Amino acid sequence: MSFPPITPLPAAMTPDDEPDVFSAKSYAHVAAQAQFVAEVNAGGAYIDAQVLLVDADRVAAQEAVGDAENQVALATQQAEIAGFVSHDKGPWSTLAGALNKPASVSHGGLFWLLANNLANVAASEPGMTNDWTRIPGVTEVATPINAIPAQGSVNVGATTAIVLSANVFGSIYTADTHTASQWQMHTSNAFAFPMYDSGEVAASTSRALAPGVAAVSTLYFWRVRYKSSRGTWSAWSRSTSFTTAAALNSYVPVPTATPALGAALEGGYYGGMVWQQIATCNTALPLGTGARTMTISVDMHVTPLVYAGQVVEVRSLVDPTYKFTGTVTGAAGTSLSINCTSFGGSGSGASWSVNVRYRVIVSPKASGETHSKAWKNANTAGPTGTQTLVEGWRATTAMTAAGDATTYPLAHWARGLNIGGYTDWYIPSRDEFETMWGNLKPGGAANNMSARPAAVRNYQNLGAYADATAANGANRNSDPNRAAYTSGVPAITALAPWISGGAEAFRYEVSTGAGYFTSTEHSDSSAVFVQADSVNPGMQTIANKSGAGPSTSARAIRRSMI
Repeated sequence: MSFPPITPLPAAMTPDDEPDVFSAKSYAHVAAQAQFVAEVNAGGAYIDAQVLLVDADRVAAQEAVGDAENQVALATQQAEIAGFVSHDKGPWSTLAGALNKPASVSHGGLFWLLANNLANVAASEPGMTNDWTRIPGVTEVATPINAIPAQGSVNVGATTAIVLSANVFGSIYTADTHTASQWQMHTSNAFAFPMYDSGEVAASTSRALAPGVAAVSTLYFWRVRYKSSRGTWSAWSRSTSFTTAAALNSYVPVPTATPALGAALEGGYYGGMVWQQIATCNTALPLGTGARTMTISVDMHVTPLVYAGQVVEVRSLVDPTYKFTGTVTGAAGTSLSINCTSFGGSGSGASWSVNVRYRVIVSPKASGETHSKAWKNANTAGPTGTQTLVEGWRATTAMTAAGDATTYPLAHWARGLNIGGYTDWYIPSRDEFETMWGNLKPGGAANNMSARPAAVRNYQNLGAYADATAANGANRNSDPNRAAYTSGVPAITALAPWISGGAEAFRYEVSTGAGYFTSTEHSDSSAVFVQADSVNPGMQTIANKSGAGPSTSARAIRRSMI
C-alpha cells in the first residue's frame, strides 16, 4: 500500500486581492479544509502503521541475526572438525609408542594438533609441552544451541508448562552418548549465582520447569550444557531470553494415551482404572449440570493436579453417591472450574472430594512379585492409612512411616523397588487388586461367588465408596464399576502372557490357600487377602498379618493419571 494521496489546497488569499477575488478564494479555501484534514489524518495513520512494521522488521532482523550467528558458529565448528578428524588418534591417554605428524588427539576436553614427531607419545602430555598446539574452536562435545523458547519469546507459560529445549547431543566421537545435562536460568545474562540450577541431571534435550520456579511477567535468560559418556562436558550454550506470562497455567501435562489391557506402560503393564482423591473442597455447590467453580485444598500454581478437558468426579464426603461428573475447564491457584455433564442425588453440599481416574500399572512379575513376606510382624493394628479400599499408595506409605522393615516387611519391600527407573511402587489396596485381577484373570473357569467377610473398618473415606454389598468382587471404586462376580464373569484373559503359566501371569495353583496380600487392613489381626487357586479363584477373604509362608504373595503396582 502506497502513501494515501493528499489533494492540494486552492490558492491562498493575498492582501492585494480585489474584494470579490479575496472572497472567492476564501470560500474555496475553507470548503477544501475538511477534505484536506481527512487526507492528512489518513497520511498520519499510514506513517504510524509503517513505523510499527519497521519496528517488527527490526525485531525479526535481530532474531534472524542471532539465529544466523548460531548457525555460523555451528558451521565453523563443523568445518574445523572436518579439517582434522581424518588424523584423529583418539584420547591421548590411550596412546603409546611413536607418533608422527599429521596427528591430533583429545585431552582434557580439548583437541590438540601434533607439532613435532614423537618417539614416545606417552611422555609428552598435551598442554604441558610444546609438542602440541591446541586446535581452537574444536571441542569433544558440541556446544548445545537453545531452541525453545525462541529468543525474545513473550507470554511463555500462559497455556502450557514452561519447557526449555535445545538441539540434539553431538560429539566428535561417534560412539559417545549423552549421559547428563545441566540447565541454568537467571534474571540477567550473568550466571555466577543463577536463580535456577538443575545440577547434573539425567541426559535430556528438554527440561520442564517445576511449578513455582518461574515468576509471572519476568524476563529470564537460560543456558544448558551436555555431558558425554567419556565424562566430558560441552561448553555452555549461548544464552537466550524469554518473558513469562502475566498468569502462568496451573495444568499438568496431558498424560500419554492409555494402551490396551496387559500392554506395556510406564515400567509395567496396564491393568485397569480406579478413581482416587486428589483434593477436597468446602465450597457450597448445588448438584446439577453446567459450570461449577470451586475452591480446593491444593494450590495448583505450586502443585498442578489436572489438565484441561480431564474427567473429574466431585463426590460428597458425607455420601459419595451424591456427586457430579464433568470436565476441567480451568485451573488457577486454588480455583478449579469444571463443566458438569451428569450428577447423582439432589440438593447441595459444602464438603466435597475431588476425584480423578488413575491407571493401575502392574509390575513385571520377575522384579515386582514376592513371596513369603508378612504384612506385619505381629497380628496387631496397622496405621489408620491402611483402612482404605482404593488408596494403596496411602496405605503402603502409612506402613513404612509407622515402622521399619522388620515391622512392615511387605510395605518396605515395595517401596524399595526400582523397576524401569520408577521408584513409586506400592502394595495394591483391595479394589486396586480386584481391578487388575478381574481384567487379567489367569485361570479358573468358575469364579468364587461366596460372600466376602463383613467389613470391620469404615472404608468410606477420602471420597471412596465403602461396600454396598458383601458379594465377592463387587467394586464401586473401579472405572467402570465391577458388579459382583458370577460363575463366568470375569472370564479368563485371552492375553497369552497373562494366562496361567505365562511370563506375567498372576499365580494360579491347584492347592488351596495360595494368594495375594493387599494393603487393605480388615481388622487389628488381619488384612484383606485374595485367593489365587483353582478352588477359590479371586475370593476376597482375610489372612493373619504375620503370615509369611510360601502361599502368601504380593504384586507391586504403581499408578499414573489418565
